[in-house]
Amino acid sequence: AVILVFTTIVLILVIFYIKQKKLHKQIKKLNENLENKVKLEVQKNREKDKLMLTQSRSAQMGELISMIAHQWRQPLNSLSLLNQTILLKYTRGKLNDDSVEYFKINSQKQIKGMSKTIDDFRDFFKPQKEKIEFCFNTMIEDTVGMVRPIFLHENIAINLYVDEKYSIIGYPNELGQALLNLLNNAKDALIEKNVENKQVNVRLQKLHNEVEIVISDNAGGIDAAIIENIFDPYFSTKNERNGTGLGLYMTKIIIQEHMDAKIEVSNNAIGAVFIITFKKDLVDTKRDNNV
Repeated sequence: AVILVFTTIVLILVIFYIKQKKLHKQIKKLNENLENKVKLEVQKNREKDKLMLTQSRSAQMGELISMIAHQWRQPLNSLSLLNQTILLKYTRGKLNDDSVEYFKINSQKQIKGMSKTIDDFRDFFKPQKEKIEFCFNTMIEDTVGMVRPIFLHENIAINLYVDEKYSIIGYPNELGQALLNLLNNAKDALIEKNVENKQVNVRLQKLHNEVEIVISDNAGGIDAAIIENIFDPYFSTKNERNGTGLGLYMTKIIIQEHMDAKIEVSNNAIGAVFIITFKKDLVDTKRDNNV
């Protein structure tokens, strides 16, 4: 009887062990399948983001050409005036060495300025593979400088406020492109709503032990029914011809995933307010003027 009981117990233990081993294999297989599915979904999301980034950059090319055109308008006018002046002097028989030298020096100056504009925009839109330390102030000033001619053409005042200098490690070109998207959205809203005394404010400030870039306008704000969706991919308040719905989505991706920061949107009494917040431990305050 004792042998029978012992044998039964051993048999039960063996059966239990076999079932546990089988269950362990099943769980391991399920975990492997789940891990593979997760990897596959992550890869799909990365490919989707790459595709969206490509589409977004294609859309930005139109903005880039428009900005270059506005930057070139003044030097082209100057070149045209120089050309007319020297032709007029030639037809009147008053062309001399001084006139030719004046034309040479000033035409080269305008051409060099146009060439620099191309280089600035090329560098601005050049993808960066590695993070570098850069100055917030310089990046913001360069970005505002790029859009200022277009804003002036549309009678939009763009104001920059900075309390002190800051630097951070990250991707300045990508952050600049994110700011460019926000500035262009503000410009489009002001033009669409035909606001009088159009204003866009860009503020760099330290608040509650964090550093913020605040972009606000006086275009009346974003409809409360859609404000929670404006960062969604392919969501656009513009018509199909003028909007891809990717600008703000890619802005959010750049800020959150590439700069380890966060972006929020709200309305104040006169318009929309976008706030980009950087962690204090990632930001270095520079008190000198040589950042």
